[in-house]
Amino acid sequence: VIEIENQELGKLPPIVRDYLFNIDYLEEYTEKVWLNIESIVNIADKEGYSYGDELFNWGRRRKLNIVNQIDKVVNILSSDISSRAAYCLLGSPMDSGSKNAPCLVYLQFFIRHGKLNVFYVFRSHDILRAFIPKLYAITKITKLVRDKLEEKLNTKIELGKITGVSVSAHIYERDLDVAYEIKNWYENTTLSTDYRFIEDKSNIYFLISTEGDN
Repeated sequence: VIEIENQELGKLPPIVRDYLFNIDYLEEYTEKVWLNIESIVNIADKEGYSYGDELFNWGRRRKLNIVNQIDKVVNILSSDISSRAAYCLLGSPMDSGSKNAPCLVYLQFFIRHGKLNVFYVFRSHDILRAFIPKLYAITKITKLVRDKLEEKLNTKIELGKITGVSVSAHIYERDLDVAYEIKNWYENTTLSTDYRFIEDKSNIYFLISTEGDN
């Protein structure tokens, strides 16, 4: 479970930049997989889905009526600012059991005390290589929803909390060496407190177990 008090993410630690990705990568990933209409369609057609295609073109790859779920969320909240029904579903019952099912399956947006909050659910989550990129993308999507709402309602809306659940958070065996490098860096460097990608007030809870012989 993760809860972030606001949606302004901080600096990437150097160890993460060295072993995983930098801000330029996060921007490119978000644009390519979540936002750029041409790109999200191409990726979905090639790989079975893309998060952007699920959010902006739900139904397209299933040959059903296309739903822009982001616009729908904006319309719901602009009509009823206290609505609890402004949510997006990624995937469908037909995807259950498929190796190409989206890992992120649910996003819900709600406004409380003038702040736009978002709740997400991952059915499966590569917590080392996918946690930060997808969190970064979710903040961008939330800001897009906020901007559209502000334009529609002609009022200021602040960004609130991100709260989410990763039902099966995991690190692949092939990435264990990188995970240990990052862990050791945080334990041994005096700079670690200066590089918190998620602010100090956040709450992150992990129930960690290992599978197999090791």
